[in-house]
Amino acid sequence: KSLSEASYPFLQDIPWFSEYYGSIPTANPFQLTYGVEKMLLMGARMDSLALKQGVDAHMKALGNVNNAKGVCSLADYEAINAAIGHMIASVPE
Repeated sequence: KSLSEASYPFLQDIPWFSEYYGSIPTANPFQLTYGVEKMLLMGARMDSLALKQGVDAHMKALGNVNNAKGVCSLADYEAINAAIGHMIASVPE
């Protein structure tokens, strides 16, 4: 909760509708894959229930966005961060 509260002002300052966030990276696909390989492998090892709860938290937050800046509520942001924490913790060592 404290991480969410401390980082929420930063989240609100991001220009979410900027072209920068909607453009496709121009990196070589092989370099891009190499760069995200660890994340993909980690995601494949996550508990499926934790993943589902993470997806659900994101979907709820996206459905509740109703402001011009495209930012979810602090409560939804806290739920997303909690879900991500559970997802990461579910990965066996």
